[in-house]
Amino acid sequence: SSQALVLVAGGIISYFCVNPYLLSLVDWRNAQNEEAEALVHASKTMNKTLKTLLTFSLILIISLIEFGVVNATIDGLSEIK
Repeated sequence: SSQALVLVAGGIISYFCVNPYLLSLVDWRNAQNEEAEALVHASKTMNKTLKTLLTFSLILIISLIEFGVVNATIDGLSEIK
């Protein structure tokens, strides 16, 4: 029963860690378009790509940390049925 709680808690923590970045990604992209139109510079695509890569790398890091914590607390890989 504690294994299920660890999995649920890890999922909830991961969701709330990543959610603000996912929500702000759309607003940031719109702001980037408006800024590029106002300042007339060509780095709009590069800035969007960098922000997207930053968000995806954050998702990957949080997922790896959650995987490590789950395996450290549950020890689920040693009891394959």
